Formats: sequence, structure tokens, C-alpha cells
Amino acid sequence: MALKTWISQASQDASVAGNWNGGVPVGGDDILIPAGTASITSGTDPAVTLVNGEVQDGYTGSLGTPADAFDYAFSGVFSIYGSPQSKYWLTAGTANVAGLYINPATSQAEITLLAGLFVNTVIKAGTVRTSATHTLLENAARNNLQQNSSLELLGGTTTLLRNIAGNLLAQTTGAVITTLDVLNHFALITAASLGAINLYGGKIDYRTVVGTPVINIYAGFLAAAQDSQAKTINKIILHTEAAKALVGPTVTVTNGIVDPLGVVRSIYSGSSGDSFSGL
Repeated sequence: MALKTWISQASQDASVAGNWNGGVPVGGDDILIPAGTASITSGTDPAVTLVNGEVQDGYTGSLGTPADAFDYAFSGVFSIYGSPQSKYWLTAGTANVAGLYINPATSQAEITLLAGLFVNTVIKAGTVRTSATHTLLENAARNNLQQNSSLELLGGTTTLLRNIAGNLLAQTTGAVITTLDVLNHFALITAASLGAINLYGGKIDYRTVVGTPVINIYAGFLAAAQDSQAKTINKIILHTEAAKALVGPTVTVTNGIVDPLGVVRSIYSGSSGDSFSGL
């Protein structure tokens, strides 16, 4: 195993040996991309699995392009610090990225995950978009979406999104979420298939139109949005007296709302201008 440092000031081709200190990365190597070096827009090998990688703070280049992603796999952790000017188009190669740590200097950085398996992902800042069909985003510490960060799921049929603690989940078209844990702040969920929600604080604007999730509320608010599309929730369980669920007239809860005493409540059907619309 060796450390390969990107040293190019002009060429953007990762397959050129002279662009690296130590030659082109091979399986088992670590890579370092320092501030002040060029973008890498071609030449990465999806069949190569590296160990760890780091994009240093202050790096203003970009990794990959929409048509030619930066597609090394990593068996360890790939850490991105970078800068607001940087943009990244990543895949997980032919294997996966075992750990993805994203903490750019500001929330303006943009990272797009195009395909592959991303495990144990921590997003501390920046905007991360993914259209991958096999993206796994989870972290046992429930800290993978943190303050000043956002995640936009643009598609994918096997996405598992678990243990989210942060400001915003901007869910758009097509993605499948098996489990969503929200610990604080606000989560917006629109057209997606969702298996279960666990709400530990903050609030969720629920607009999912596919799937019949079970929603557990330990603290905070669930606001099922009032819109023109009918939706079905399998069950809402209120685990504390402070838990609240406000459900609009286009929402059907097949098993009712169960409070901490096990009593099935009637469904709230608010009209426009009622209190739930302001949550």
C-alpha cells in the first residue's frame, strides 16, 4: 500500500503517471488531492479499489464530470473537504465506497453520487444529490445529515436511507426509502416510496404518495400535507404525550392514530388555513 498524491497543475487525466507523486493509483493505495492542484475529469479506473482518500480543505478543482464520473472504489473512508467552488461527480466503481465523509468549508459545495453503493455516509455541509439505484446511506451514530447540509434524492429504486439527523431531507422523484430516522429540524418528503418514519424531534412535512408507511413519533410534529394527491399511511403511533400528527383530508390512515395509551384516535381533517398548514 502506498500514498499517491495528485500533483498536476494542468492535466486533468488521472491515468497519466506523471500527474501523481508515485504513479497512477493501484488497488490498495491511498490517495491525497491537495489544494492548488488541477481538476480530475478523466482517467479514473472503476475496477480499482483504493483504501482511503482525501480531498484537502481549499481544493478548488472538481472531480469527474456528469459524463465521466470520478469512479474509484474505497474500502476505507473517502473524505471531501474542498471549497465552495468545487463540484464532484462520484460513483462507487465496480465495488463500493465503504465510508464517505463530506465536510466542505461551506454549504455551497455540490456533490452528485451517480451510481453505486455508499456506506456509512456522513454529510456535515454541502448539497449532496444522488440518482443511484443502489445507494446505501446510513450511520450507526445517527449523524449522517448534519447542520448546513442537504440531501436530494433524485431517483433510484433500492435506496435505503437510515439514521438521519440534520436540517433538510429534500426528497424528490422516484427514490425508495426503507427507513427514515429524523432527530431534529425539518424533513420534506415528496413523491417517494417510504417504508417507515421514526421522528425523534423537529417536524416532517409528509407528502409521500407511494407506499403505506408506519410512522412512529417520539417527539415533534408530523404534518401530512394537504394537496391534490391522495396518500395512505398504514399507522401512526404517538409514543409520548408531546407527539403530534396532523393529517389532511387527502390522507387515509388505515389503522388509525394510536396514542401512548393505545387508544385509536379519529383522523384530523383540517381545511385550508387551519393550524396544521402552518407547520
